[in-house]
Amino acid sequence: MNMEYKLKIKRNDLEPAVGRLLIAEPTTYDYFFSRSVVLLLNNDENGSEGIIINKKLNNNLKNLILKSRIKSDVQVYVGGPVKENKIFVLHRLGDIVPNSLEIIPGLWWGGDTRVLYDLINNGVANDSNLRIFQGYSSWAPMQLKEEMKKNYWAVAEFSIEEIFEMQVEYMWKKCVESLGTEYKFWQHIPENPTLN
Repeated sequence: MNMEYKLKIKRNDLEPAVGRLLIAEPTTYDYFFSRSVVLLLNNDENGSEGIIINKKLNNNLKNLILKSRIKSDVQVYVGGPVKENKIFVLHRLGDIVPNSLEIIPGLWWGGDTRVLYDLINNGVANDSNLRIFQGYSSWAPMQLKEEMKKNYWAVAEFSIEEIFEMQVEYMWKKCVESLGTEYKFWQHIPENPTLN
């Protein structure tokens, strides 16, 4: 049975930009991007980069990096299909983490892992200010622009506080709700139509 959906989606006025969220349209059945919410970290003529922020791995940092000095069970998230064998860090700890790059005011990317490990072990870095990802997401020049034309993504804007406080399990749904009533039907499309 052909389960192709003919969705006519009106683009919202927000354009992709650093710090904004890409909300995957509901018929994306890709392992990484199905019902994903992607935080854009870079978006320019050289391409785009982001991190999927709403998909937990069934693993923690202590188990993932066997030789690490991590003493607590820090949740690890799926960041995307690029460099899946590497760990990436998003945090709100500011310049107490050397070599961090401030993406937007109040949100940093990367930094000295030894310092981060110490902050995790001391309880300073925790779920309220830190996210650990395996891999990240990337688009070639013009690729994201073309995907936007095809309505693969809607764009939303949330504060850093909201992003860190949203429950991961309901993040896609909450982001879709923020898009308005024109997108309400997205929530009624089954995640796997072959099961209906």
